[in-house]
Amino acid sequence: MIHKLLQNLLIESTGGTVMTYHSTAVPMGEDNAVMVELWINALNGSLDQQISAAVEGSNDGTNFDATPLDIAVGFVAPLWVAGSGSGVVPWRWLRVCVQFSGDPDATALVSASIRTYRAS
Repeated sequence: MIHKLLQNLLIESTGGTVMTYHSTAVPMGEDNAVMVELWINALNGSLDQQISAAVEGSNDGTNFDATPLDIAVGFVAPLWVAGSGSGVVPWRWLRVCVQFSGDPDATALVSASIRTYRAS
């Protein structure tokens, strides 16, 4: 199942610090594996910036483990990139964590989704 969690989110890199954005949580359902997809729709700044989208998991929908289950990384726009997919996921809830690092005062427009599926 595809969960489009972030749609045209304007993100900023302020003062060169890594900025972090989280989506709402979605239930894992009957699936047991996950893949993240990242769209960098627009990017203003130099090419030394990095935007990453990672899937984080939780059993209660509130306390998330920051160890990424799957990750996608991009440096330019426009770009679509998908993670490689996970093995069996031990979590009941998932969310996307987008991080943006780079030049001070750079901005980007991003979208992200989680694709859950049954691993054999």
